[in-house]
Amino acid sequence: MWNVNGYEEFSTERIQPSIDLATRVMQIKPEINSILDIGCGSGLSTSVLKKLWHNAEITGMDLSIDMLEKARNTLPGINFILKDCSTATDLIGSYDLIFSNAFLQWASNQKLFIQNIKSNLSDNGILAMQIPNYENMPVAKCVQKATASFRKLLSREPETSCFTYDPSDYYNMFASCYSYIEMWETNYFHQMKNQMDILSFISTTALAPYLDVLEKKYHKQFKECVLYYIKQAYPSQENGIVLFPFKRIFVTAWK
Repeated sequence: MWNVNGYEEFSTERIQPSIDLATRVMQIKPEINSILDIGCGSGLSTSVLKKLWHNAEITGMDLSIDMLEKARNTLPGINFILKDCSTATDLIGSYDLIFSNAFLQWASNQKLFIQNIKSNLSDNGILAMQIPNYENMPVAKCVQKATASFRKLLSREPETSCFTYDPSDYYNMFASCYSYIEMWETNYFHQMKNQMDILSFISTTALAPYLDVLEKKYHKQFKECVLYYIKQAYPSQENGIVLFPFKRIFVTAWK
């Protein structure tokens, strides 16, 4: 499912939310001894954490072997573990900071995960999460329209697909089990060379579950269909650049 090279093609755009979230945590709690980076992927977010808390013991977890191989090669000395953290969390230890950049939207039961992961925070520990507000973006509608046209060609429904709740829903999920919550949203205006860049951006993330259940001989047609709708939703600017606004929800929660 995950293509490491494709994912890192837009590493600048993908790493900035981690920088913004980690910087906010540093302002709140500069002294941190242990960190868990859930859904660490290729290590982009982990590298940010290592730079800010270079003396902390950091563990990265992800369910992609390819992503973890890249992370281990890039960040030797950090403990990276192959594990799906979206379900059971009782055996992953206790940490001062549990950090997650663009992971929660993939969990099948997000509310349960938010509740369960609390037990893995040390006393006065912080949970810090960034969640792409994908459902409220035009690109999500582009994928939905294309999927409707190819519905009969899908071998099955995607086993894993991302879903983002409204900010008010996330607030209620966190408020039900955490003592203090800080929450904000940032709209990143990515400057893409063309609409094809937007398609490439989502091909390794939101689009991947649909490609997994579509025969390879239809991949090109499916992507062309998605691109058709993207061109309608994201026109070029006067200088030829295509603005790709990307909304992201940020949450810090105290145990």
